[in-house]
Amino acid sequence: MKNFIYIVLFYILIFYLFYFDPLIVFGVKFALVWKFLLLFIIGCYLILKKVKIELWISIFFLQAFQQFFNAEIFESFISNFSNAIKILVLPVFYLFFRYYFKNNEKRTIPILILLSIFVIISFIPFVFKMIEPLSIGYDLSKYGSDEFGLIGVFQNPPSASIHLTFATIILFYFIRHKKKYDKLFYYIIMLIGIICTYYTYIRTGIFLFIIWGVLFSIKKNGIKSIISLIPLAIIIFITLNYLLDFDPVFKMRVNDTSIYNYSASENQYGSGRIYFIEEGFNIFSEVSLTEKVFGIGQTGLLQKMQEKIGLSLFTHNVFMDKLLSVGILGLLIFIYSWWLLYRKIMRDKNKNFNYFIVSIFITNLFRFSLQPDIYYYLLDVLFALLIVINEKENLLLFYKNK
Repeated sequence: MKNFIYIVLFYILIFYLFYFDPLIVFGVKFALVWKFLLLFIIGCYLILKKVKIELWISIFFLQAFQQFFNAEIFESFISNFSNAIKILVLPVFYLFFRYYFKNNEKRTIPILILLSIFVIISFIPFVFKMIEPLSIGYDLSKYGSDEFGLIGVFQNPPSASIHLTFATIILFYFIRHKKKYDKLFYYIIMLIGIICTYYTYIRTGIFLFIIWGVLFSIKKNGIKSIISLIPLAIIIFITLNYLLDFDPVFKMRVNDTSIYNYSASENQYGSGRIYFIEEGFNIFSEVSLTEKVFGIGQTGLLQKMQEKIGLSLFTHNVFMDKLLSVGILGLLIFIYSWWLLYRKIMRDKNKNFNYFIVSIFITNLFRFSLQPDIYYYLLDVLFALLIVINEKENLLLFYKNK
């Protein structure tokens, strides 16, 4: 009972921390204030403990430092500082979990599961309209609805959808190791996660869930496992067809149409992703050599996109966003940091867990190709825990025998 009370209080705390993210405190977003303070405290703890830093972590730190060296170095310090903080979440939390739990590593899996459950159940108050988000979800007015897509405490549609997807995937993996009388609870939570993902009306979340299922099956059982996916594919096909008939908003989202346009033009495919990327290349070709190397900053990117397409938005592709905002140098550092992390994951090679984390890693690369260069704070915390778990063979064995 005591542990349950602690969990509820912890959930309430992080719920309101994320909920109040958009508020402005002394001219700065509350999100930046509390996340910086938390990382600062953890950073001081790690420095005092003289924690050793691996190469991949050093490159992530370099990536964060490089955010300040673009065309906006003197104009958008807060924006650059915010981007640096977001990049540091994964390596700093990894170091924290690895060191703080080094004598009690078996606690990392329950923490991972508790955070995944929080991601999903945090949407429940918004589903029942017990509380309204401080930001606006996906605008569905052009699809004939006066509603907005579900965003919960995550304050923007892509973040809500991606968090829900990965949290549901994590529970899907670990539910196999739960006792029979516990599984019903987890199945209910997973169902809520899938339904909430759907009602974000962000197609990427659903797509990534399908991609992960294929990758996970192949990684675990080999290419022959594709045959075993046929029944699941049939179920998904039937479900999608039902939803296309049942929900006109979803149908228009899938077909890239609206109540104003009943056929998708070339520039609308994938919500305009191809068009945005093409304009991104045009912007890159027009900027100076210095800006090509160091970037024009995120504010500069948004301004250029406004001039090109009349919309202040990113290109919906992390690699292109990186190329424009932090230049060739920043893009190379970004790719190298994730390449080193991939090598680490493969080197640790926890045979009971590696196939799962590799499928997660590759699915995340698909996310980079389909979503803009915004960061997902709690998702990076979940990734940090996954990396720690992958290092220790006995952790999963302990959890299975629990």
